[in-house]
Amino acid sequence: MHNKKDIILLHGALGTSQQFTPLISHLEGEYNIHTFDLPAHGELAYQADELSMFSFANYVRNYIIKNNLQKPLVFGFSMGGFVALTLQSQTNIFSKIMTLNTKLEWDLETAEREQKMFDPEIILEKVPHYADLLIAMHGEENWKSLLAKHRNMMFTIAKSTPLTDYALSKINIPVLLTKGDRDNMVTSEETRVVVGKLSDAEFYEFENTAHPIEKIDLNLLSSKIKEFLI
Repeated sequence: MHNKKDIILLHGALGTSQQFTPLISHLEGEYNIHTFDLPAHGELAYQADELSMFSFANYVRNYIIKNNLQKPLVFGFSMGGFVALTLQSQTNIFSKIMTLNTKLEWDLETAEREQKMFDPEIILEKVPHYADLLIAMHGEENWKSLLAKHRNMMFTIAKSTPLTDYALSKINIPVLLTKGDRDNMVTSEETRVVVGKLSDAEFYEFENTAHPIEKIDLNLLSSKIKEFLI
């Protein structure tokens, strides 16, 4: 019996660690799994007046120190991948990073285009079932303010990304950036550009895969995780 390695699973914007429950059943035989809600999300919905990648990264760093994890592996979905890369650029704390559907290129034009995703009135009108999901995850009192905080953070990143070329040059561990071929938020081009700026990175595209983690084939995802995060 081999010693299990520690792996941290980081959820995306407006998500919670509960979204990883189906994936965990595919991974728990191989890893010691660590997953938790990031500040202002889920069980921590009451925390954080403002959101920033640096505060998320610091929260993850504190978790690693508190739990005495030694160079854990990390899988980050969407924003979770951005958080993992931000933290690694500051601390060299992970042994390997894998991301899925992480948007890495933000500018003001993109932020303007995407901000409707963070408008509660539009969500209530156009996708009421998604509003119900956000309320269930983050609470009736918190979901609208969480949307506003994310919208503000998106514009902050667009004006000044934490993942500058210099920050990316500080990441010297193996990184696998993956995306779904049907993800309409993240492009292959922007992902490949970042792969080219990292010293030890690969790109992989999942077929027939859209952005939401609920829509990915968990057999495919878990086998790619087990293949790379070893």
